[in-house]
Amino acid sequence: MVWTIAEAVLVVSATAALATVLHARAGDLAIRRPPKYAVRWAVLGAAAILGGGLVAVTLLAGLSSWVPDEFAGGLGLLVPASVFAAALAVSEELAWRGALQGWLGRTLGPWVAAFAQAGVYGLAWGVALGSPLGGVLAAAAGL
Repeated sequence: MVWTIAEAVLVVSATAALATVLHARAGDLAIRRPPKYAVRWAVLGAAAILGGGLVAVTLLAGLSSWVPDEFAGGLGLLVPASVFAAALAVSEELAWRGALQGWLGRTLGPWVAAFAQAGVYGLAWGVALGSPLGGVLAAAAGL
C-alpha cells in the first residue's frame, strides 16, 4: 500500500511540475469532484467486482480457502485486501486517469492522452513488477 500511495504522489507531483514548466493553468489538471451518478456507479461496480471475486475464489479454491490457517488469513484477510484494493483504485484513478490523462487530454487531445497515459502506466508497472510482459498487460489494462 505504501508503494501505491507513493506512486500516486509521484505521478500527481510530476504532472503538476510538467504543467508548471509548460505554463498550463491549474484547472488544466482536471482534478475535480466526480458527479454523484459516477460515484454511485463506481461503488456499485466495486461491490460487484468484490462479490464476483469472492464467488470466483470460493468456486476455484473451495470453501476451505476461507478457513484461517497459519499462512493465510482466510476470511480475516478480506478486510485488509478490500482496504488495499480501494486505496489502489482511488490513488491510481486520481494519479493516472485524473491528473495525467486529464491534463494531457486538454493539451494533446483525448486519444493521444489515453495512449500516453497507458504507456507510462505500463512502464511504471513493468518496472515495479520487474516484468516486461507485466508492463504490457498493465498498459492494456490502463488503456
